[in-house]
Amino acid sequence: MCGWLGRKIGVGRLWLYAFAAFTVASGLCALVGDLGWLVAARVVQGISAGLLVPAGQTILGQAVGPRRLGRVMGILGIAVSSGPAIGPTVGGLLLHALPWPWLFVINLPVGAIGSHSA
Repeated sequence: MCGWLGRKIGVGRLWLYAFAAFTVASGLCALVGDLGWLVAARVVQGISAGLLVPAGQTILGQAVGPRRLGRVMGILGIAVSSGPAIGPTVGGLLLHALPWPWLFVINLPVGAIGSHSA
């Protein structure tokens, strides 16, 4: 799906749309008061996140070229493998100090900065 959409609208535009959708879905997750709506917003968040990763890797690959691609993907692999180790710890600390909607609110400033700088 990502490859088809990337060819259809451009990989950069796809990444920006997915980033915006993830940010909006995060805001919706924080605001909903019903489990059904939370699940629906999380589905949108998951689909957009699923597009962000391959589109971002494609953009990086195009930017660095084939000679430096291995090095860049190796560095990216450090971040990708660190996320599952660090994320739950940070999430647990956040939930210990703040109510659950903050798990989603924390994404909003990152989304605002990212969309503003794009």
